[in-house]
Amino acid sequence: MKRRWIWSVWVWTLVCTVHAQEPVDDQLVSAAETTSSEKMEFVQRGVSEVQQAQADAEGLLSDAMKDESEERTQCVQNKLAAIRALYVVTQRASSTMGAALGAQDTDRAEHQFRQVVVALSKVRQFMAEAEACVGQAGITQGRTQIEVAEQGISSSDDTEVGPDVDGLIGQDPPNSSPFE
Repeated sequence: MKRRWIWSVWVWTLVCTVHAQEPVDDQLVSAAETTSSEKMEFVQRGVSEVQQAQADAEGLLSDAMKDESEERTQCVQNKLAAIRALYVVTQRASSTMGAALGAQDTDRAEHQFRQVVVALSKVRQFMAEAEACVGQAGITQGRTQIEVAEQGISSSDDTEVGPDVDGLIGQDPPNSSPFE
């Protein structure tokens, strides 16, 4: 009985872990079928993408600072700090992977490759969050005007007060609290 319970907990944990890592796992499964040179090329493109994301996040930060919104600025700064840290991780993993491939250490190269895949996934997430931080800054205040072409509706219908059908408009509700 105890073994069955432990086994079911282990299986449940494994299933939850697999579902939580599906996007990264898809990249790793396809990466398992690639050659070392293709992996190295992917890593180099990943480093370039992280570097571009860092530059884009710095642009978002300057936009947030121009808006003088402390909340937006702080939000983008937090995301930018994470992206910068992941940029350092991807650079180090790239150079370590190159050295490992040169020394025919495939396990270490595979580990460094996985680091870049995970870091790239997180950078994409942080960029989306940084863009969401300043998402409202791109919307300008304005006035929306809607014209309806329907027979029987006039342009003044939406500005007139409707009829008092219940007789309750303008009347206070009855006392409902014993403390009044």
